[in-house]
Amino acid sequence: MKDLFRKIKTVRSWRAGQRRLFIEACLSFWKARFFLFTYGSRFVERFVSDGRDGRLEPDCPVPELIRAFRTAQRNQPLRPTCLVSAIAERIFLERHGVSARVRIGVRKEGKGIHAHAWCVVMGRSDGGEMQFAPLEMAGSPRKGESL
Repeated sequence: MKDLFRKIKTVRSWRAGQRRLFIEACLSFWKARFFLFTYGSRFVERFVSDGRDGRLEPDCPVPELIRAFRTAQRNQPLRPTCLVSAIAERIFLERHGVSARVRIGVRKEGKGIHAHAWCVVMGRSDGGEMQFAPLEMAGSPRKGESL
């Protein structure tokens, strides 16, 4: 309980803009969880597809957005999986005009395989593609492509 009050006190000391970004980032986690639970693989396929490359005019500095997201990620009551985090990050960043893509990769570990999801933000990522072989999503052709 002491830890919760310490965190609340810390959040109260932030500027209003920082608090707003933190709360929006927290909500993006719950939005991602809700849609994953409700729609499952259809939702994942939609978010792993290419993403939007259109509007690249962030409404605030990208490092500030990422810092708010990482802070929200650390302070979730339920620890998010990598897939929830990647989708939540894309939801949050695209809401603020930053191009983001979700990638899923696998690697072989002994007799089994290990999967990981990460978000690529403006061409940069946390290094997931160095440790995991990215998967291409099978599905319907994209706009302008044929079978």
